[in-house]
Amino acid sequence: AILQLADELDLQCVKLNLAQIEELGDLVGFPTKEYEMCSPEGETCWVEEKVIDHYSRVGYTVIIGKKARMSYAPPAWLPDEGSKGGILLLDDWNRADPRFVQAIMELVDRGEYISWKLPKNWNIVLTANPDSGDYVVQSLDNAQRTRYISFDLEFDKEVWAEWAEKEGIDGRCINFVLLYPELL
Repeated sequence: AILQLADELDLQCVKLNLAQIEELGDLVGFPTKEYEMCSPEGETCWVEEKVIDHYSRVGYTVIIGKKARMSYAPPAWLPDEGSKGGILLLDDWNRADPRFVQAIMELVDRGEYISWKLPKNWNIVLTANPDSGDYVVQSLDNAQRTRYISFDLEFDKEVWAEWAEKEGIDGRCINFVLLYPELL
């Protein structure tokens, strides 16, 4: 439904299934080492280690005495600043490793995480399964509950059948769903 909504509103949508991500670096970004350099005009900037030679060839110099710092390359999935807006869909977030569940708190609270920030007009949508005992999920604590607005959604076979008929879905499939909605 979220992907369809993004399409209807002509918004970008990035979907991450947090239950399938194993490394926190996939959320933070890949670590890189940076050095402070000075341009020929005297302006300073931090430059990734792998491009120091290029900057040196055009007149930049490494500032002696400054220590290197650790930074992170933004994740490849992170949308560009120039986008007109979109949705970051974090699917199955309460099935994820507890480290991701904690990281999401910061992301939802501030729209940024350690090394990057969501562009303007981007919204975060989390999908989760209920903590009813029927699913393997992380239970939410009070701090997490205060950061989210939750909506419980239920399948409506009549609404689905109406949609399916308009979309030309085979009538046998529609009838099956109408007879056995509990299977969905």
